[in-house]
Amino acid sequence: MHSWTWKEVGARAYLTCSLLEAWPHGFFTQAWWPSAPDEITPTLAPDAIAYRVKQVHGNVVLTPTDVRSHQTEYEQASPLPDTSRTDESEEQFPFPNADGLMSEAQSQALWVASADCTPALIADVATGAVAAAHAGWRGTAQQIIPTAIRQMQEQGSQLEHIRVA
Repeated sequence: MHSWTWKEVGARAYLTCSLLEAWPHGFFTQAWWPSAPDEITPTLAPDAIAYRVKQVHGNVVLTPTDVRSHQTEYEQASPLPDTSRTDESEEQFPFPNADGLMSEAQSQALWVASADCTPALIADVATGAVAAAHAGWRGTAQQIIPTAIRQMQEQGSQLEHIRVA
C-alpha cells in the first residue's frame, strides 16, 4: 500500500506519493499560485530545469528537446516582444501545444497544471524515466496516459517497471 503525504514549505503545502519516493515530485495546491514552475522547481530539485507546455486537452506528449526546439523556432520567427504590454496572461513566448511531457535525462522538471482535470506522474523504476500528463476528460478519452506510457516504452521502459500516481 502506498501513502500520500503533505509536505510544507513555509505556509504552503504540496502532496507527495510514496510510490514515487525515488523522484523529487509534488502535487502543488493553489497556495503556490502565482509562482511559475521555474520558481517552484528549486523546492524539489535545485539543479533541475523546468519544462512546461500549453495544455490543450489532447494526447500529445513532448520531450524537453521538443520544448526547446519550439522555443528556438519561435525566437527566430518572431520580432522582439512588445514590452509595453501589461497583460499578465501573455507568456514571454508561447509554449508548444501538448498535455504531457516525458524526460530524456536527469534534472528535467516536468510540469503540468490542473484545475478540475487530473495530473498524473509516471515513473519507471528501472530506467529512471519520468513523465507528467494533464488528463482532463478530453485527454483521457484520447488516451493521454497510455500515450505517455507507450512513448516511455518506445524509449526502453518495460510496463512492469512503470508506476503511476
